[in-house]
Amino acid sequence: MKNNSAKMKNVAKQLDDIHKAKLFNLSKKDVEVKDLFIDDE
Repeated sequence: MKNNSAKMKNVAKQLDDIHKAKLFNLSKKDVEVKDLFIDDE
């Protein structure tokens, strides 16, 4: 069961990375949006 939990965390991390990549790709099309993301970090 521990292995299953680790697998779920890994999947969640991958989804989070995909989400960030999509936001980054969208932000490249709009400089203002990109600047907002940079300020957020």
